[in-house]
Amino acid sequence: MSGGDAEPLDELQGEERDTVEKLLEKDSKTGRQPTGAWGWIVAALCGAMVLFYLYTAGLASLATQYHRGVYVLITYVLVFLLYPAGRRGSRIPLALLLGATISCVVSARFFHADVAEFHASLMAAGASWSAGDRGAIFALWPLAAGTLAIAAAVLAVDGRMERRSPRNPVLSDVLLAVAAGATVLYWIREFENLNYRAGAETELDALVSVLGIILSVEVCRRVLG
Repeated sequence: MSGGDAEPLDELQGEERDTVEKLLEKDSKTGRQPTGAWGWIVAALCGAMVLFYLYTAGLASLATQYHRGVYVLITYVLVFLLYPAGRRGSRIPLALLLGATISCVVSARFFHADVAEFHASLMAAGASWSAGDRGAIFALWPLAAGTLAIAAAVLAVDGRMERRSPRNPVLSDVLLAVAAGATVLYWIREFENLNYRAGAETELDALVSVLGIILSVEVCRRVLG
């Protein structure tokens, strides 16, 4: 523990001090300190956040979506860069999530007319499954195959990157950070439109919101354990 941490702790007594020490020790074990280029990227993000909010506090007042969105965006990205996923059992579901996300994006972009058509195909398969038509789910086999292939590739690359630089983010961390950033940027861009069409969200709104919720849960898991 550094000297800067010890001075405030000296003012605490008994159970309060023990609790704070345990929290600090837990954070030091779960977090990581990136080196090299990643260290500079993390420092740049932290500096950018400080400068942005100094600017908004003293020089200009920005719209709600920018004031809140930038905070969430940078915070989420930093969490994925500074806090590892943990044991391999935690990484497999995340790799599958990335595989499913990338497969869905590719499918909606290149194999369907638009997101609405892609969303309709998912809903149709789900409705058929609920109605007892178990064979309907096999219509989604390209998505399943893509998900598994991408997940396997991500896990393989993660293993190599972790062995080479154990203190730096791996591929899945970077991809999750990109996904989180894209999700928040969508919210910022569509903020006013989302307010106007409340209760009548589009298919893309629904898909992005599901991804955003999953990423938010993962952020909490990494930080809180």
